[in-house]
Amino acid sequence: MVEQTYKDGTQKERLKSDSLTVLSYLKPGHEISSRMLERQLRKLEGIKEIIINPISRTVKIRYDPRAVSADKMRSVLKNGKGK
Repeated sequence: MVEQTYKDGTQKERLKSDSLTVLSYLKPGHEISSRMLERQLRKLEGIKEIIINPISRTVKIRYDPRAVSADKMRSVLKNGKGK
């Protein structure tokens, strides 16, 4: 959240246009290719950048929080399905 100050002195929180999150993916024994994972995440509206690290089993995602939630991305990582 970013606080914005208006001319009348009031402040209001607003969402930044981009957010960054790092999520773990894949339980041992549940393999999915990085290409397939990226393809599924790209189906979600608001995804701007995806960086997958198969060694640490994490994915760094830059996204628009007004278009997609972290919970939705976690669901894709857990189930391997986009929309």
